[in-house]
Amino acid sequence: MKNLILLFVILLSVACVPVPETITPTVTLTEITATETETGAPTVTNTSTKTATVTATQTISPTTPPTVTRTLTATKTPTVAASKTPTRTPTPIKTPIVTTPLPPDDGIGPLELVYKRGGIWLTPDEIQQIPMDNDSWDIMVDWAKKPMDIVKDITWTAGGAGSGDSQTPRAILARVIVGMRTNNNQMLQEAKTEIDRVPEAITKALTNEDEKWPQRNIGPIAVAANLLDYRPQVLLDALHYVIYVEKFDGERITIRDTGLNGLTNKASWGRWSLLTVAYIIEDFNTVNLVVKAHSKAMGERNWAGKVNDFKFNLSGTGAGDDWQTLQPGGKSDPIAIMPAGIYYLDHGVGGLWLADQYRSGNGPVWPPVYTNYIYEGMSSYVAVSWAAHHLGYEDVFALGDYALLRSLVFQYSNFDGKASWPVEGNDTWIAPGIMAWAKPIFGDQLPDYIKPESNAGISWPISVPPSGPPGRGMGFMYTTHYARLVPSLMLLIDY
Repeated sequence: MKNLILLFVILLSVACVPVPETITPTVTLTEITATETETGAPTVTNTSTKTATVTATQTISPTTPPTVTRTLTATKTPTVAASKTPTRTPTPIKTPIVTTPLPPDDGIGPLELVYKRGGIWLTPDEIQQIPMDNDSWDIMVDWAKKPMDIVKDITWTAGGAGSGDSQTPRAILARVIVGMRTNNNQMLQEAKTEIDRVPEAITKALTNEDEKWPQRNIGPIAVAANLLDYRPQVLLDALHYVIYVEKFDGERITIRDTGLNGLTNKASWGRWSLLTVAYIIEDFNTVNLVVKAHSKAMGERNWAGKVNDFKFNLSGTGAGDDWQTLQPGGKSDPIAIMPAGIYYLDHGVGGLWLADQYRSGNGPVWPPVYTNYIYEGMSSYVAVSWAAHHLGYEDVFALGDYALLRSLVFQYSNFDGKASWPVEGNDTWIAPGIMAWAKPIFGDQLPDYIKPESNAGISWPISVPPSGPPGRGMGFMYTTHYARLVPSLMLLIDY
């Protein structure tokens, strides 16, 4: 009798175990058509038109990875690693990164955007999730205490005369993030005071005819202003003028036109600054156009169900390089990264950084020669990718068959006489910038189709150190993204 009772209790317990529930939130995506006129700047008005916020439709399942619906160039389907849930976290709850599927065959498309505080980079809630128990946080705190003088700093040129050109913009951004995370109102006020001096600094930049400074440094300033939701009209007018109106390079071209024309590091930094300024002045047609250009640079040939007709130019810098002849569009329709599955003399070159490889000498040639301009150029593409993702564009990181990740893997790979080219110096932040989304997607196993060749030697996951200089642009990405989005080994321990 006791045995029968025990058996009944066991069966009853099993029957009461809950089955994991699949949650499928559905959000309607509303499209608008981006105006692609590359002449004429919008009138700057500090207003916020209330329209529907668009977010990507996604299905979240506790146990089942998403279904891949697109065939890759290398005809291999990724195995998506199951995410691990820490049993206890010593830091605030992390915002999960949703496993990224491949973009649909019709590509991503324009969104109906609306201005929001923290819309470009981080929301105030996301800032509160940043862990403060790692070396990268300490580095950001140190930067938040650095002296600032935006007007004096601009006397440096960004082309190599000194590093002072980018200290104040990064110190402003660090003050805003650290100040918001720690409720330090003094830091926030110091950042606002320095932002108020930006129009004067821009005037000085125009006098010096140094377009590299606004190309590379307006981005973090605009992001900081967006985090603070601080948009005095004099600031908006100055940012609009320096990006949209003023002509540089011997009075020939604006930073806006440069950013929408070229692929190299200088042009791509201009594209990043254009995106940030367009957002805070609410020129959302240009935001959509920048993302369309970025999508094409990644090698994505479709946009909103049609052929992506955006075209970059190779005139001038890099025009003599023939690496572009190996990709389907050739030199008449260039892109930034070599598509997957491309070979040269039986060597896999998928992932080669087409935009700046010419800096080491014109190709194609095997093995290719390293140039640090590869990472200088890649950094702005990483920034645009994260901003586009944050704004709600679908599957940004999967563009061009995970083009940015494939390019990072190509640089790190050692095969057929090509040496590994790991990121270093003030470009170190690029690794956490890419791995912050690649690690949650692929886990500890890298699919062969991401590699230039299946036998390409690479240590995966790519090492991401928390220390090191932040670099130009958005160089605090270990702190703001990797530490927040990638659970560390410590967090998986059951204390």
